[in-house]
Amino acid sequence: MTVQTARPELRSTVGWYPFERSSTIGLKSIFVDETDIGRINRNVVLSMPADQRSTAAYEHAYIMKGLTSAPVTRSKGTPISHPNLREMVGLFVPAPSITRGNPYPSSDIGFLADAGAKRQLIKEAPMLAKVRRADRVPMAVFGLRQQHWISDYNANERLRERCDAVIFDATSMPFGHGKDWLRDLKKVHQFLAALGGHKPALVVLSADPWFARRAAEVLSARLDIPLKITATVKSRPIDFSAAQTEQQRWTDCTVKVHVRDLAVAQFRKPWIEQAGHLRKRDMDDAADAILMGITFLRNIACLPVGFRRFRATHDRLVREGVRPEALAAYTYSSFHTAVTAAAASAGSLGQDLIKFRDTIGKMANQYLETTDVAEVVKEAFKSAARKSNRTLAVFRDPVMLAAIEDWIAAPDFPSDPERIAEKVILATPDTFGAMLATIEPGAPVDTMLIVHPTSRAAQRMVFWPTLPRHVDFIGDGGALGALRSAFAEAAGIFEGPPGERIAAVLAALDEHRESLIGFDFEQVIAPEFKGGKLIDLTAGTASPGKGPVTEIATEDGYLLRVFPTTDVLVRQDDAIDPFHKVEAKAVREGDHILVVTADLYERLDSILGPVEVDKNTISFLKMYHDAVAKALSAIGGGKQYKIDRILEKMRQAATELGYPGHAFGQNERQNVLRWMNCGKVSGRPDAPRSALNYKCWIKAIGVSPESSELLWRFGVVNSRVQAIQAGLQESARSLEFVVRPEPFYRHYPDQSRDLRELREEISRRFSIVCSVMVLPTKPERSISSLF
Repeated sequence: MTVQTARPELRSTVGWYPFERSSTIGLKSIFVDETDIGRINRNVVLSMPADQRSTAAYEHAYIMKGLTSAPVTRSKGTPISHPNLREMVGLFVPAPSITRGNPYPSSDIGFLADAGAKRQLIKEAPMLAKVRRADRVPMAVFGLRQQHWISDYNANERLRERCDAVIFDATSMPFGHGKDWLRDLKKVHQFLAALGGHKPALVVLSADPWFARRAAEVLSARLDIPLKITATVKSRPIDFSAAQTEQQRWTDCTVKVHVRDLAVAQFRKPWIEQAGHLRKRDMDDAADAILMGITFLRNIACLPVGFRRFRATHDRLVREGVRPEALAAYTYSSFHTAVTAAAASAGSLGQDLIKFRDTIGKMANQYLETTDVAEVVKEAFKSAARKSNRTLAVFRDPVMLAAIEDWIAAPDFPSDPERIAEKVILATPDTFGAMLATIEPGAPVDTMLIVHPTSRAAQRMVFWPTLPRHVDFIGDGGALGALRSAFAEAAGIFEGPPGERIAAVLAALDEHRESLIGFDFEQVIAPEFKGGKLIDLTAGTASPGKGPVTEIATEDGYLLRVFPTTDVLVRQDDAIDPFHKVEAKAVREGDHILVVTADLYERLDSILGPVEVDKNTISFLKMYHDAVAKALSAIGGGKQYKIDRILEKMRQAATELGYPGHAFGQNERQNVLRWMNCGKVSGRPDAPRSALNYKCWIKAIGVSPESSELLWRFGVVNSRVQAIQAGLQESARSLEFVVRPEPFYRHYPDQSRDLRELREEISRRFSIVCSVMVLPTKPERSISSLF
């Protein structure tokens, strides 16, 4: 666009393969300076000879000049957005139903659509209609369908006669489809090389380093010119306009790195290399088994609690219905069977694999009582309890977070659990942003502890503008080495605060450079990165054993569990109506469905506010909290005395009800303490979950039985049910927002820009369905809040 502005007579034509509408979302996040463009094009119009004033170049310059001189139509309170790159080019999308002939529209109605709607381009309107045509727009992009790209290329005269470049876009390549896409790349390259006369350039876009290297090898074998591989990273919208909008301030932070379990990193290095050799010899099963074993050992070595304690959490999650896929990375059997099977068919390498398996088991047993990472976390918690400011602790995934929560609730927890609850905020990489944005009033958060993060999660957190003053990374040499490799690739690309943030992270990592072991992404592109993420929208909405339910699995690892009549959003090849709601039972393999994860729900909540819970339920819940507080105030003595007395009376009540020896949970004292502290978190009951425990609790503290039944039914139970129903309402609201966003833009004019950016991001969360199963009965209860 810069070259065309300098030389308005130039025209550019680009083919985009394979074209998807989501591919252009990034262009909508890059804004241009219409003031500068208007000034340049005004000079072009004034200097152009009279005999050229009927050309497309003159008409285009005349329209661009009008972006600054035309009156502005401004709704009250609605800012005028700058033109984005999508508006500055002609985009021609082939009709999905046309397989022969010219599938392209004659003009692009999206050319300067938004900018033109907000500016009264009255004088320019006739020219705008002409310049939008495919044969006159200066910069034109033609989409090439994956199944019909050759006929598409030959169908359009402009594309066929003068195509400057073909973009091979592999950024949306599904996981595990690299070989198929390389085969497509060869076909495209062979087709372009065989063209007579003018030959367009071929540009490959990829977010996968492995594919980028393989693509370079494919093209190098057929070209006599050197190839150039460049890397760019974009973390947030870029605005090149002269009138910059106010950007979020980046906070200064110091970064510290704690490298632990060097023995695991040293053990890992030769076996990673061995896995790479096995993969080159087409022994993928053996390579995958090694990677599964190393992943298991690394995850155990980096547990924030001892392995023995973690096993208790693991068993609890299994009993409560958490899917095995979510726990596989922490389970010995997850790799034991794979290694044994691979050894049986590995010939002379079989003994080495058996030795590898046994060594993994012995090393894992060293972490039964504690791990180096657990000791660091323990000291960090002790320090947090002594400080006046608060600490945000981010753990790798919900499984690790569950282990930490169980540890805090255990009787042998070394610190005061109430103090830790006040001073330490627990989160995962998917929820840390919402935690930072919605922290309750109190002491500031000055420290962020990131425990055993994945590289992607660490990059996302580092690029969060407003981080606490101190950021500490904890992990083994292999994981932190991978993190250093990832940030080293981005060094030098960013300037200003983002560049300073990257430099601070790299400086902290470089202090331990000798202890860090990087690895090749190509060698570890295996089980370590596989999904298994459950999104359950049925949990709590029906009794166990009732159904049916539909389980939809996607290629990127998500498992969506819904009722057959629940709406699911499917993307279709329709320029007017690209998103279509269908019932879950109508979804088929190969469909592209929308997967809205917890982080997107939280962002939508932060803009629109959370889904409201029934006010009557809140009133009854407050009555319950007030009744408990009043009853506790009537019991004399200190906190520990109250806990002992209440537990004694609860046991007596259980015996009277016919349940002698009944236990009130694994940690009875911690449970009673939590029930005593109810009302501190708005909307959360903090009451016994079973009716029996509730009756014993109420009788022990002296609340009247008449009112307690109403408070139980309409306060405690309803609040829990509505918390689950809010998830369903949140899902329905997200689908409605994607399909029909305009009412949301009108209703929330001050947040319209944030909503537009969020919709673009949600629109990228479509996943390809790989299987659909209808289960006759609803699976046992699962912790959907964990996953």
